[in-house]
Amino acid sequence: MTISSQHKGKRGELIVFGELLRRDAELYTPLVDMGVDAVVRGESGQFIGLQIKATEATDQDRYFNFFWEPKPNRFFICVSLKDNPPSVWVVPWDVFKKYAQNHKLAAGDRWHLPLPQKMRGDSSGKTREQLLDLYCASKHEDAWRPLLPP
Repeated sequence: MTISSQHKGKRGELIVFGELLRRDAELYTPLVDMGVDAVVRGESGQFIGLQIKATEATDQDRYFNFFWEPKPNRFFICVSLKDNPPSVWVVPWDVFKKYAQNHKLAAGDRWHLPLPQKMRGDSSGKTREQLLDLYCASKHEDAWRPLLPP
């Protein structure tokens, strides 16, 4: 049986929601998906929009596409379902904007975060995944901190 992209997306969301609830997050989900998958009251007390993307296929693992512009008070959460347990990156908007590639399309901007690829112009030779290691919540518990209440 083939699993649809909607099922994969929902699995990614539920993994993130479970992790946030386990940490006592104040989590809100919309009845209709209009570009935000959830909202949390973060450590600053302000509401933060979350956009969650999940990948699983071998040829797409850790390649995340967002059709949502990076703006303050937004986080991009990337979930690799291929890993067991899944790997999760919790990336603030300004960091996402620095590491993602913006592609102008007729339907609007697409932001592409290819974690396995190196950054152009970066002399470290590290992949984006290595450069964003501190935001990997699977390795660093503190990555969740900005999304949790004070």
